[in-house]
Amino acid sequence: MIEGSEVLVGVTRDPTFGLLLVIGAGGVRAELHRDTARRPLPVSRGEIVGMLGEVRTLGALRGFRGAPPADVPALVAAIVSVARLAESLGDRLVSLDVNPIVVRRRGRGAFAVDLLAVLSDGPAAS
Repeated sequence: MIEGSEVLVGVTRDPTFGLLLVIGAGGVRAELHRDTARRPLPVSRGEIVGMLGEVRTLGALRGFRGAPPADVPALVAAIVSVARLAESLGDRLVSLDVNPIVVRRRGRGAFAVDLLAVLSDGPAAS
């Protein structure tokens, strides 16, 4: 078991915008809060940091009620990797869900606990 803050990172295919990166509260809180930020790919590290700031339920990453701040740089690096994977899969990718990524305290890293990728046999329908 890894302890830390749980973050959902996913990629879905939108018929208008193509691949969309989705960031939100992870684990069971993903369904409870439905508090997410979305951007079309590609995204920059700065955009990812901005997205993390938009998700109200991820405010605890900065430290909360005496808890230490989370390893946000490691989380951003993990999200960059998920986005690159999605882009490399291109038209074959239907959806990609990494839930949760567990983010430990600053300097301790971020770890993907579960990943589900749905691929099509041919180009994705737009």
